[in-house]
Amino acid sequence: MQVRAYRIGKTKRAPEWGRKVWEELVQATKNERDDLVKDLNATVKDWKPEHRPGFASSVNIGTSGTVFPLHEESIEIEVNPVGKTEVWGYVTRGTRAHKIRPRRKKALSFMWGGPGSYRPRTHPGPPVTWGGPGQVMNGTRRAFAEVNHPGTKPRRIAQAVEAHARPRWRKRVHEAIERGMYRARMHYI
Repeated sequence: MQVRAYRIGKTKRAPEWGRKVWEELVQATKNERDDLVKDLNATVKDWKPEHRPGFASSVNIGTSGTVFPLHEESIEIEVNPVGKTEVWGYVTRGTRAHKIRPRRKKALSFMWGGPGSYRPRTHPGPPVTWGGPGQVMNGTRRAFAEVNHPGTKPRRIAQAVEAHARPRWRKRVHEAIERGMYRARMHYI
C-alpha cells in the first residue's frame, strides 16, 4: 500500500499545513501496519505451531531529495512472513503436481476418502477464504507405495488481506488529512 504526500503550496501557512497533514498520515500508516499484521496473524492462528509463520512489518518513508520543507513524498507499508515460512510459501504460491515417495518407511500412510475429500483450511476462491477444517472428510486410513499429488492452487492470502483492508485504509487516510488540516488551522488561531 502506498500513499503520496506533496508540498501543498508556497503561501505562508502552507508549510505548517503540509507538515501537520504529513504527521497524521505517518501515524495513520503505522496504525494500519499494526492492523495488517493482526489480520495476517488471524489467518494463520489455527495452523499447527510448527507451520505457523510470524510477520515482520515496517513503514518506509521515501524521500525526493528536494529542498522543500516537506522532504517526504511517499509512505509504504511492508509486511513479510518470518520464521517458519515454508508452508506459507506452499499455500500462498501453490504447488505443481508431483510424486510423493516414502523416505524412511516402505509405504505412505494417511487418511484418504478419494479425490476432493480433503477440505483445506484456506480456499483459493474467489474470494479467498480461510477457517476451513483442514482435514479429510469421510476418509479411511490407506497405505500407498507412492502417490501422485495433484498440486495446489495459490491462495494469495496476503493479497486477500490487503483487498479486505483497502476500505479501512482509505477511511484512515481521509481522517488523517482532516485531522492534519484541523491541527494546522488550530495552530494559526
